Amino acid sequence: MEKINQIISLEVALGLHFPPSYRQFLQEQGSAVTAGFKVLGMPTEAGAMSVVQATELLRKRRPDLQGRKLVVICFKEESALCLDLDRRNQEDAFLAEVSDITKPGTYRDTIPVFCLTKEAINTNLELAV
Repeated sequence: MEKINQIISLEVALGLHFPPSYRQFLQEQGSAVTAGFKVLGMPTEAGAMSVVQATELLRKRRPDLQGRKLVVICFKEESALCLDLDRRNQEDAFLAEVSDITKPGTYRDTIPVFCLTKEAINTNLELAV
């Protein structure tokens, strides 16, 4: 029950509701590293960035995106990978890549597809070694 309350707190802080797939990720893992990418969620240690802090950072850097329902789940080089809650279905949201200067562009289908793809890359790299 404690994790559910933490998830609700994150949603309240952002003024958004997460899709079930991301809520499940938060309940099961909190945050994770997949193929070198840190998938943000709840802070895991002192000083670790949470999904709330990352999203607030994007909102400050990109005020032109006000009104867009974007939730930063990963930083990738000089861009952010976001759940695009404007483009969602019952179970999931599409992912969008956003940089400091470009409009959001589709990156991967959904968070499960992103995580599975990255896990497959890791597995193939481990098998090749």
